[in-house]
Amino acid sequence: MIDVLTSLRAVFAFLVFMSHWGMIDDNFDSHVFFEGYVGVSFFFVLSGFIIAYNYEDRFLQGLKKKNFYIARFARIYPLHILTTLLSAVLFVFPVVIDNLSFFGIANAMGKFVLNLCLLQAYIPESVVYFSYNSPSWSLCCEQLFYLLCPFVFVKFRNTFSLGVIILLVIVLMSFGMWITPENRYNDFWYVNPVLRFPEFLLGVLVYRIYKIRRPNWPVVIYSLIEILCIALFIGFYIMAEYVSLVYRCSVYYMLPIALLILVFSWSGGVVSKMFSNKIFIWLGETSYGFYLYHFILVSLVIRIFNMFELDCEPWLEVLIIFVLTLFVSGISYSRFEKPMNKWIKNKLLKA
Repeated sequence: MIDVLTSLRAVFAFLVFMSHWGMIDDNFDSHVFFEGYVGVSFFFVLSGFIIAYNYEDRFLQGLKKKNFYIARFARIYPLHILTTLLSAVLFVFPVVIDNLSFFGIANAMGKFVLNLCLLQAYIPESVVYFSYNSPSWSLCCEQLFYLLCPFVFVKFRNTFSLGVIILLVIVLMSFGMWITPENRYNDFWYVNPVLRFPEFLLGVLVYRIYKIRRPNWPVVIYSLIEILCIALFIGFYIMAEYVSLVYRCSVYYMLPIALLILVFSWSGGVVSKMFSNKIFIWLGETSYGFYLYHFILVSLVIRIFNMFELDCEPWLEVLIIFVLTLFVSGISYSRFEKPMNKWIKNKLLKA
Protein backbone atom coordinates (compact mmCIF):
# COMPACT_ATOMS: atom_id res chain seq x y z
CA MET A 1 0.00 0.00 0.00
CA ILE A 2 1.19 3.54 -0.80
CA ASP A 3 1.46 5.38 2.52
CA VAL A 4 0.44 8.82 1.31
CA LEU A 5 -2.79 7.46 -0.21
CA THR A 6 -3.62 5.84 3.12
CA SER A 7 -3.11 9.23 4.78
CA LEU A 8 -5.32 11.01 2.25
CA ARG A 9 -8.18 8.75 3.32
CA ALA A 10 -8.11 10.53 6.68
CA VAL A 11 -8.38 13.95 5.01
CA PHE A 12 -11.42 12.95 2.96
CA ALA A 13 -13.07 11.11 5.86
CA PHE A 14 -12.81 14.39 7.75
CA LEU A 15 -14.48 16.20 4.83
CA VAL A 16 -17.41 13.77 5.02
CA PHE A 17 -17.60 14.39 8.77
CA MET A 18 -17.57 18.13 8.07
CA SER A 19 -20.53 17.77 5.70
CA HIS A 20 -22.68 16.66 8.65
CA TRP A 21 -21.87 19.62 10.91
CA GLY A 22 -25.10 21.23 9.74
CA MET A 23 -26.88 18.77 12.04
CA ILE A 24 -25.12 20.45 14.98
CA ASP A 25 -25.76 24.10 14.18
CA ASP A 26 -27.26 26.14 11.34
CA ASN A 27 -24.03 28.15 11.09
CA PHE A 28 -22.44 25.07 9.52
CA ASP A 29 -25.20 24.76 6.95
CA SER A 30 -23.21 26.39 4.14
CA HIS A 31 -21.36 25.35 1.00
CA VAL A 32 -17.93 25.22 2.65
CA PHE A 33 -19.06 22.51 5.06
CA PHE A 34 -21.80 20.77 3.08
CA GLU A 35 -19.53 20.18 0.08
CA GLY A 36 -17.47 17.80 2.21
CA TYR A 37 -19.55 14.92 0.84
CA VAL A 38 -17.05 14.95 -2.05
CA GLY A 39 -15.03 12.66 0.21
CA VAL A 40 -17.27 9.80 -0.93
CA SER A 41 -16.24 10.36 -4.57
CA PHE A 42 -12.61 10.27 -3.50
CA PHE A 43 -13.13 6.95 -1.72
CA PHE A 44 -14.78 5.40 -4.78
CA VAL A 45 -11.96 6.41 -7.14
CA LEU A 46 -9.31 5.45 -4.58
CA SER A 47 -11.03 2.08 -4.13
CA GLY A 48 -10.59 1.35 -7.84
CA PHE A 49 -6.92 2.34 -7.66
CA ILE A 50 -6.14 0.32 -4.52
CA ILE A 51 -8.05 -2.80 -5.55
CA ALA A 52 -6.28 -2.75 -8.92
CA TYR A 53 -2.94 -2.08 -7.18
CA ASN A 54 -3.39 -5.08 -4.89
CA TYR A 55 -5.30 -7.53 -7.05
CA GLU A 56 -5.27 -6.92 -10.81
CA ASP A 57 -2.01 -8.76 -11.53
CA ARG A 58 -2.96 -11.49 -9.09
CA PHE A 59 -6.27 -12.07 -10.88
CA LEU A 60 -4.49 -12.31 -14.22
CA GLN A 61 -2.17 -14.87 -12.60
CA GLY A 62 -5.09 -17.02 -11.45
CA LEU A 63 -6.22 -15.68 -8.06
CA LYS A 64 -9.51 -17.36 -7.09
CA LYS A 65 -12.52 -15.07 -6.86
CA LYS A 66 -13.51 -16.80 -3.63
CA ASN A 67 -10.33 -15.65 -1.90
CA PHE A 68 -10.81 -12.08 -3.08
CA TYR A 69 -14.45 -11.94 -1.99
CA ILE A 70 -13.64 -13.38 1.43
CA ALA A 71 -10.88 -10.79 1.91
CA ARG A 72 -13.24 -7.92 1.03
CA PHE A 73 -16.06 -9.36 3.17
CA ALA A 74 -13.66 -9.58 6.12
CA ARG A 75 -12.67 -5.97 5.60
CA ILE A 76 -16.04 -4.22 5.36
CA TYR A 77 -18.71 -6.40 6.95
CA PRO A 78 -17.70 -6.77 10.63
CA LEU A 79 -17.69 -3.03 11.31
CA HIS A 80 -20.70 -2.48 9.08
CA ILE A 81 -22.73 -5.03 11.06
CA LEU A 82 -21.57 -3.56 14.37
CA THR A 83 -22.45 0.03 13.45
CA THR A 84 -25.80 -1.01 11.96
CA LEU A 85 -26.67 -2.76 15.22
CA LEU A 86 -25.55 0.29 17.20
CA SER A 87 -27.73 2.63 15.15
CA ALA A 88 -30.65 0.21 15.48
CA VAL A 89 -30.37 -0.03 19.28
CA LEU A 90 -29.73 3.68 19.83
CA PHE A 91 -32.08 5.31 17.35
CA VAL A 92 -34.46 3.00 15.48
CA PHE A 93 -35.72 0.27 17.79
CA PRO A 94 -36.64 2.67 20.66
CA VAL A 95 -38.93 4.60 18.29
CA VAL A 96 -40.51 1.37 17.03
CA ILE A 97 -41.13 0.17 20.60
CA ASP A 98 -42.72 3.50 21.56
CA ASN A 99 -45.09 3.27 18.59
CA LEU A 100 -45.80 -0.44 18.39
CA SER A 101 -47.63 -1.46 15.25
CA PHE A 102 -47.36 -4.27 12.75
CA PHE A 103 -46.54 -1.86 9.94
CA GLY A 104 -43.88 -0.08 12.03
CA ILE A 105 -42.16 -3.33 13.00
CA ALA A 106 -42.32 -4.75 9.46
CA ASN A 107 -40.99 -1.48 7.99
CA ALA A 108 -38.10 -1.27 10.48
CA MET A 109 -37.15 -4.94 10.02
CA GLY A 110 -37.31 -4.69 6.24
CA LYS A 111 -34.93 -1.75 6.23
CA PHE A 112 -32.74 -3.53 8.78
CA VAL A 113 -32.34 -6.57 6.50
CA LEU A 114 -31.61 -4.36 3.50
CA ASN A 115 -28.96 -2.50 5.49
CA LEU A 116 -27.30 -5.65 6.81
CA CYS A 117 -27.10 -7.08 3.29
CA LEU A 118 -25.95 -3.72 1.85
CA LEU A 119 -28.86 -3.47 -0.56
CA GLN A 120 -30.51 -0.27 0.72
CA ALA A 121 -28.93 2.02 -1.90
CA TYR A 122 -30.75 0.19 -4.69
CA ILE A 123 -34.07 1.50 -3.36
CA PRO A 124 -34.39 5.10 -4.65
CA GLU A 125 -36.03 6.48 -1.52
CA SER A 126 -34.08 8.45 1.10
CA VAL A 127 -36.06 6.91 3.97
CA VAL A 128 -34.51 3.59 2.90
CA TYR A 129 -30.98 4.34 1.69
CA PHE A 130 -30.30 6.78 4.56
CA SER A 131 -31.91 4.54 7.19
CA TYR A 132 -30.00 3.17 10.20
CA ASN A 133 -26.34 4.20 9.87
CA SER A 134 -26.72 6.64 7.00
CA PRO A 135 -23.12 6.60 5.61
CA SER A 136 -23.29 2.84 5.04
CA TRP A 137 -25.13 3.43 1.75
CA SER A 138 -21.69 3.90 0.18
CA LEU A 139 -20.77 0.34 1.21
CA CYS A 140 -23.52 -0.88 -1.12
CA CYS A 141 -21.53 0.73 -3.92
CA GLU A 142 -18.27 -0.79 -2.74
CA GLN A 143 -19.89 -4.22 -2.58
CA LEU A 144 -20.98 -3.93 -6.22
CA PHE A 145 -17.50 -2.72 -7.20
CA TYR A 146 -15.93 -5.77 -5.56
CA LEU A 147 -18.35 -8.13 -7.27
CA LEU A 148 -17.59 -6.68 -10.71
CA CYS A 149 -13.88 -5.92 -10.52
CA PRO A 150 -12.63 -9.46 -11.41
CA PHE A 151 -14.64 -9.14 -14.63
CA VAL A 152 -13.14 -5.70 -15.30
CA PHE A 153 -9.57 -6.92 -14.73
CA VAL A 154 -9.98 -9.85 -17.10
CA LYS A 155 -12.21 -8.38 -19.82
CA PHE A 156 -10.89 -4.80 -20.02
CA ARG A 157 -7.14 -5.29 -20.13
CA ASN A 158 -6.59 -2.62 -22.78
CA THR A 159 -6.00 0.67 -20.98
CA PHE A 160 -6.91 2.85 -23.96
CA SER A 161 -10.23 1.03 -24.46
CA LEU A 162 -11.01 1.40 -20.75
CA GLY A 163 -10.34 5.13 -20.98
CA VAL A 164 -12.62 5.51 -24.02
CA ILE A 165 -15.40 3.60 -22.25
CA ILE A 166 -15.12 5.80 -19.16
CA LEU A 167 -15.22 8.95 -21.30
CA LEU A 168 -18.32 7.78 -23.17
CA VAL A 169 -20.04 6.83 -19.91
CA ILE A 170 -19.27 10.26 -18.43
CA VAL A 171 -20.84 11.96 -21.46
CA LEU A 172 -23.96 9.78 -21.20
CA MET A 173 -24.17 10.33 -17.45
CA SER A 174 -23.88 14.09 -17.89
CA PHE A 175 -26.80 14.06 -20.30
CA GLY A 176 -28.80 11.89 -17.90
CA MET A 177 -28.03 14.30 -15.07
CA TRP A 178 -29.15 17.25 -17.19
CA ILE A 179 -32.65 15.78 -17.65
CA THR A 180 -33.04 14.51 -14.05
CA PRO A 181 -35.58 16.35 -11.84
CA GLU A 182 -33.94 18.19 -8.95
CA ASN A 183 -35.83 16.21 -6.31
CA ARG A 184 -34.34 12.94 -7.62
CA TYR A 185 -30.64 13.88 -7.75
CA ASN A 186 -29.72 11.80 -4.72
CA ASP A 187 -31.96 8.88 -5.66
CA PHE A 188 -30.46 8.32 -9.10
CA TRP A 189 -26.96 9.82 -9.11
CA TYR A 190 -25.61 10.09 -5.59
CA VAL A 191 -26.42 6.74 -3.98
CA ASN A 192 -27.09 4.43 -6.93
CA PRO A 193 -24.29 1.80 -6.94
CA VAL A 194 -24.52 1.15 -10.69
CA LEU A 195 -24.14 4.84 -11.52
CA ARG A 196 -21.20 5.27 -9.12
CA PHE A 197 -19.33 2.35 -10.72
CA PRO A 198 -17.61 4.63 -13.31
CA GLU A 199 -15.69 6.26 -10.45
CA PHE A 200 -14.29 2.86 -9.49
CA LEU A 201 -13.36 2.26 -13.14
CA LEU A 202 -11.62 5.64 -13.17
CA GLY A 203 -9.54 4.49 -10.21
CA VAL A 204 -8.53 1.36 -12.14
CA LEU A 205 -7.53 3.56 -15.10
CA VAL A 206 -5.46 5.83 -12.83
CA TYR A 207 -3.66 2.76 -11.46
CA ARG A 208 -2.80 1.60 -14.98
CA ILE A 209 -1.39 5.02 -15.82
CA TYR A 210 0.58 4.92 -12.55
CA LYS A 211 1.95 1.48 -13.45
CA ILE A 212 3.28 2.55 -16.86
CA ARG A 213 6.20 4.60 -15.56
CA ARG A 214 7.02 6.87 -12.66
CA PRO A 215 8.40 10.17 -14.03
CA ASN A 216 12.03 10.85 -13.19
CA TRP A 217 11.56 14.39 -11.90
CA PRO A 218 13.47 16.23 -9.15
CA VAL A 219 11.78 16.71 -5.78
CA VAL A 220 11.06 20.38 -6.49
CA ILE A 221 9.04 19.49 -9.61
CA TYR A 222 7.10 16.77 -7.79
CA SER A 223 6.41 19.22 -4.96
CA LEU A 224 5.18 21.91 -7.35
CA ILE A 225 2.84 19.46 -9.11
CA GLU A 226 1.48 18.20 -5.78
CA ILE A 227 0.72 21.77 -4.70
CA LEU A 228 -0.91 22.53 -8.05
CA CYS A 229 -3.11 19.42 -7.75
CA ILE A 230 -4.21 20.48 -4.29
CA ALA A 231 -4.91 23.99 -5.59
CA LEU A 232 -6.91 22.54 -8.49
CA PHE A 233 -9.03 20.46 -6.12
CA ILE A 234 -9.63 23.44 -3.83
CA GLY A 235 -10.60 25.51 -6.87
CA PHE A 236 -13.15 22.88 -7.93
CA TYR A 237 -14.41 22.72 -4.33
CA ILE A 238 -14.94 26.49 -4.11
CA MET A 239 -16.44 26.88 -7.59
CA ALA A 240 -18.82 23.96 -7.01
CA GLU A 241 -21.19 26.42 -5.38
CA TYR A 242 -21.97 27.67 -8.90
CA VAL A 243 -22.41 24.20 -10.42
CA SER A 244 -25.64 22.22 -10.33
CA LEU A 245 -25.68 19.72 -7.45
CA VAL A 246 -26.47 16.84 -9.78
CA TYR A 247 -23.06 17.09 -11.55
CA ARG A 248 -21.26 17.40 -8.22
CA CYS A 249 -22.65 13.99 -7.28
CA SER A 250 -19.81 12.39 -9.23
CA VAL A 251 -18.66 13.59 -12.68
CA TYR A 252 -17.69 17.12 -11.65
CA TYR A 253 -14.98 15.96 -9.26
CA MET A 254 -13.58 13.09 -11.33
CA LEU A 255 -10.70 15.07 -12.87
CA PRO A 256 -9.25 16.71 -9.72
CA ILE A 257 -9.64 13.51 -7.68
CA ALA A 258 -8.01 11.35 -10.38
CA LEU A 259 -5.09 13.78 -10.63
CA LEU A 260 -4.69 13.91 -6.84
CA ILE A 261 -4.48 10.12 -6.60
CA LEU A 262 -2.11 9.78 -9.56
CA VAL A 263 0.29 12.53 -8.47
CA PHE A 264 0.37 11.47 -4.82
CA SER A 265 0.79 7.82 -5.76
CA TRP A 266 4.20 8.82 -7.13
CA SER A 267 5.11 10.09 -3.63
CA GLY A 268 7.88 12.29 -4.94
CA GLY A 269 7.30 15.70 -3.35
CA VAL A 270 7.51 17.35 0.04
CA VAL A 271 3.73 17.21 0.55
CA SER A 272 3.82 13.45 0.04
CA LYS A 273 6.65 13.18 2.55
CA MET A 274 4.64 15.16 5.07
CA PHE A 275 1.61 12.92 4.66
CA SER A 276 3.74 9.78 4.92
CA ASN A 277 4.48 10.16 8.62
CA LYS A 278 3.15 7.63 11.12
CA ILE A 279 0.43 9.87 12.57
CA PHE A 280 -1.21 10.50 9.20
CA ILE A 281 -0.88 6.84 8.22
CA TRP A 282 -2.57 5.79 11.48
CA LEU A 283 -5.37 8.28 10.86
CA GLY A 284 -5.78 6.83 7.38
CA GLU A 285 -5.88 3.26 8.69
CA THR A 286 -8.62 4.17 11.17
CA SER A 287 -10.56 6.28 8.63
CA TYR A 288 -12.99 3.46 7.79
CA GLY A 289 -14.05 3.36 11.42
CA PHE A 290 -14.09 7.15 11.59
CA TYR A 291 -16.38 7.22 8.56
CA LEU A 292 -18.85 4.66 9.93
CA TYR A 293 -18.89 5.85 13.55
CA HIS A 294 -19.03 9.61 13.03
CA PHE A 295 -22.70 9.90 12.06
CA ILE A 296 -23.78 7.76 15.01
CA LEU A 297 -21.71 9.85 17.40
CA VAL A 298 -22.91 13.15 15.94
CA SER A 299 -26.52 12.02 16.42
CA LEU A 300 -25.81 10.65 19.92
CA VAL A 301 -24.03 13.77 21.19
CA ILE A 302 -26.78 16.02 19.81
CA ARG A 303 -29.38 13.88 21.61
CA ILE A 304 -27.44 13.98 24.89
CA PHE A 305 -26.97 17.76 24.70
CA ASN A 306 -30.69 18.22 24.02
CA MET A 307 -31.73 15.76 26.74
CA PHE A 308 -29.74 17.55 29.45
CA GLU A 309 -30.30 21.00 27.92
CA LEU A 310 -26.58 21.61 27.67
CA ASP A 311 -25.52 24.83 26.00
CA CYS A 312 -22.20 24.77 24.20
CA GLU A 313 -20.44 26.69 21.45
CA PRO A 314 -20.96 24.84 18.13
CA TRP A 315 -17.22 24.65 17.48
CA LEU A 316 -16.66 23.09 20.89
CA GLU A 317 -19.38 20.54 20.22
CA VAL A 318 -17.72 19.68 16.90
CA LEU A 319 -14.38 19.28 18.68
CA ILE A 320 -15.92 16.98 21.30
CA ILE A 321 -17.48 14.77 18.62
CA PHE A 322 -14.27 14.77 16.57
CA VAL A 323 -12.09 13.66 19.50
CA LEU A 324 -14.67 11.08 20.58
CA THR A 325 -14.88 9.67 17.04
CA LEU A 326 -11.09 9.50 16.77
CA PHE A 327 -10.89 7.65 20.08
CA VAL A 328 -13.65 5.17 19.21
CA SER A 329 -12.32 4.50 15.71
CA GLY A 330 -8.78 4.00 17.02
CA ILE A 331 -9.92 1.46 19.61
CA SER A 332 -12.17 -0.20 17.07
CA TYR A 333 -9.38 -0.56 14.52
CA SER A 334 -6.95 -2.26 16.89
CA ARG A 335 -9.38 -4.21 19.08
CA PHE A 336 -12.18 -5.13 16.69
CA GLU A 337 -11.53 -4.57 12.98
CA LYS A 338 -8.07 -6.13 12.71
CA PRO A 339 -8.85 -9.15 14.92
CA MET A 340 -12.15 -9.81 13.13
CA ASN A 341 -10.51 -9.43 9.73
CA LYS A 342 -7.88 -12.00 10.67
CA TRP A 343 -10.38 -14.37 12.28
CA ILE A 344 -12.76 -14.39 9.29
CA LYS A 345 -9.94 -14.97 6.82
CA ASN A 346 -8.57 -17.83 8.92
CA LYS A 347 -11.98 -19.47 9.18
CA LEU A 348 -13.24 -19.01 5.64
CA LEU A 349 -10.03 -19.34 3.63
CA LYS A 350 -9.24 -22.64 5.34
CA ALA A 351 -12.78 -23.97 4.86
